[in-house]
Amino acid sequence: MTDPIVYIIDDDEPVRDSLSFVLEGSNYQVKTYASGEAFLDDLDIHYPIACIVTDMRMPGMSGAELQERLLALGCHFPIVFITGHGSVSTAVDSMKKGAVDFIEKPFSHETLKNKIDYCIDQMMAYRAKETEAQDISTRIESLTIREQDVLKCLLASMTNKEMAWELNISIKTVEAHRAKIMEKLQARSVAEVVQIVMLYNQIEGQSNLRSALRST
Repeated sequence: MTDPIVYIIDDDEPVRDSLSFVLEGSNYQVKTYASGEAFLDDLDIHYPIACIVTDMRMPGMSGAELQERLLALGCHFPIVFITGHGSVSTAVDSMKKGAVDFIEKPFSHETLKNKIDYCIDQMMAYRAKETEAQDISTRIESLTIREQDVLKCLLASMTNKEMAWELNISIKTVEAHRAKIMEKLQARSVAEVVQIVMLYNQIEGQSNLRSALRST
């Protein structure tokens, strides 16, 4: 796996240098930027694992404005805001929009490292779920139209005989389609099939168990 990166964004060069020195000494891969604009110019939103540490108040683009831009780009890197006392309320508002945490000046390097560790763990968990989602989507979408028909009947708790009647096919054909569905979905039981379809519908943002299946 590609090594995680910690992006430090702060207009204060001594702060950037100090944080970079401490984090690199703890075996983090670090990149520093003097502004949100410079960071966005260099941004790769597809980088697997990354964490952002940014000052809340900076000339030009503020930390909060940077967060808004990242959200608009669909970037899910966790963010830790560095904030002074006067901008704590702004940091709290940013957390409601998805920031992981904020750290108030002055702070210890150990506190910052702990927060970064948490962010990296969160990002790894997010990527793992993303990989699982892609795998489940690939499995579901590999089903043929007829296999989807049988799956819908299966989800409705129909027997093989009822499926054959509903779809106007033989029981032997139903059994063949069921076997293929189990194989493609990598399921060992009907209960596992239901669980896979439920996960798929959560991924697709659907509320109905069968609504994400393509219509015939």
